[in-house]
Amino acid sequence: MQNKERLLELQTIFSRRHIGLLVALLLFMGNNLVLNNNFAGLKYLLCVIICAVLLVDMFFAYFSFFHKYILLVVLRLCEMGVAGFVISDAGSTGVGGMSDVFAVLFYAMFMIESVYLYDLTDNANKIKVAFLGQICFMIKAVGTLAAGGEDYTTHALYYVIMGMISFMIMWAISEYCGKMQEYYDKCVFSKDRMLDQAKDNSDKIYESQKTIREANEQLGIKKFELEDAYRKINIVNADNDFQNRFMRLVLSSYDLKLILSQAEKMFKDTFKSEYCGIIFIDEKLRTKYGSGIYEFFNENDLMQFTFFFLSDAFLYEHKDIGSHFVQDEISYDEFPFFKEKKVNSVAIKAFVPDIKNYSCIYVMFSNEYNVFKQKTVLLDNVFGVMEMVARNLTSYYKVEEMSVKDALSGLYNRRYLNLYFDKNFISAVHEGEVTLAMLDIDHFKSINDTYGHLFGDQAIRAVSELIIRCAGKYKGTGFRYGGEEFVLIFENKTLDETVNIIEELRTDIRNEEIKNDMWSINVRVSAGVASYPETTDKISSLVDRADKAMYYSKQNGRDRMTVDGTYEGEE
Repeated sequence: MQNKERLLELQTIFSRRHIGLLVALLLFMGNNLVLNNNFAGLKYLLCVIICAVLLVDMFFAYFSFFHKYILLVVLRLCEMGVAGFVISDAGSTGVGGMSDVFAVLFYAMFMIESVYLYDLTDNANKIKVAFLGQICFMIKAVGTLAAGGEDYTTHALYYVIMGMISFMIMWAISEYCGKMQEYYDKCVFSKDRMLDQAKDNSDKIYESQKTIREANEQLGIKKFELEDAYRKINIVNADNDFQNRFMRLVLSSYDLKLILSQAEKMFKDTFKSEYCGIIFIDEKLRTKYGSGIYEFFNENDLMQFTFFFLSDAFLYEHKDIGSHFVQDEISYDEFPFFKEKKVNSVAIKAFVPDIKNYSCIYVMFSNEYNVFKQKTVLLDNVFGVMEMVARNLTSYYKVEEMSVKDALSGLYNRRYLNLYFDKNFISAVHEGEVTLAMLDIDHFKSINDTYGHLFGDQAIRAVSELIIRCAGKYKGTGFRYGGEEFVLIFENKTLDETVNIIEELRTDIRNEEIKNDMWSINVRVSAGVASYPETTDKISSLVDRADKAMYYSKQNGRDRMTVDGTYEGEE
């Protein structure tokens, strides 16, 4: 079956090619008209008609009128009819030569073009095409017989013979074209089948490629998920290994300072911290277990830091499990004290025991961003263990204080005085001045005998509180030497500075009113002061020399202070 769109396109091509024949025909006509002045032999009128038909044909082709099949069929039949009339007169008028050649060429051309208008694989169409081409001859024969005249039978027979010849020619052409169409249809069918198979194969290949691509994407996703899972497993394994090592460290030693020191090294590796350590509210504990916080911050920054992070509000907000303070992008506008050290990430956990002075925080500082939020689970576990360490520290410190402090006065006891002297001055090489003052409450036995031992204890507590206050104010250390005797030690203070401090303390004690529901008294103290190296070149003799100076004060009127070396009988 012919494709009509393809057929119309083919007929348009035929029509556009007619221009060559039109030019040749016009040249031929011009030659006869101008050079030979031959009008009769040219069959002038019929040639003009052929030219007109060709012009109409080309007009339709060039202006895209070949879009309706029936219009094309009518045009081709008209062209065959005109060409057939020209051929039917060829020879009968005695005209030969180029005129007959042109007539035959046009007829053959229009015949072939008309043949391609039909599906010639059908025999009925072959007969129809072959018969339609002979209508002009049949009309000519019938017209000749009807007109009569001389030799009309011969002329009619001539037209019939011409029609039969034309019929056989068109039948042969139709047969040939039918074979060609069948072959073409088979080729097209085969080509279509191949194209369909190719398309099916292409679709299958595309589907296979799509399936493979999707499989590769899934494999890529699975690979990424697997790599992410391996990464997380490695992180978990590393965290577990760290926790195991950390727990072994905590459980393997009773030396809390060693635990804190080793933990600091481990945290610096795991959390990339620049500083980590425990910071107590109590200044003595902070100094003892501060892990270098005084070296990390300058004095002003440390004051701001402790004011914010050791405040009651912060401690109680972050003391519960899992409520630690973590920031991985520190704002220097909000926390200016981190700017100098370029701290960008902070993790802090607060520990609040029953005794407020033992409250503390464990801190980690890093100069890198996004260090701690990636390890929140590990931080929870680490801070949980560090809370246990902090509690052990406070318990240890409380037990230690109980063993070295006097229960009644709250001052360090005589045993700790010996340890303190041995550790800081005897076993170690001490550079700088050391001054020691010894004080004794005057007429203390009389107080006990007059007001009772409970009131005497109250007097000892009152004097001890003033000594503790003085030691804190001037950075000294106070001890209860025994009974009503007390010792104050100052490092890196001159003899004159210590004399002024002790005189201020004596005045405060004299002005302190000690009273209960029944009695109210003011006590006096006698004091002696010795200094290394100003009054003695042997630091170990300070206690003995201060004691002798204090005894001199008691022997010479009491309620006074004596400086070592200034009294009579000086050794």
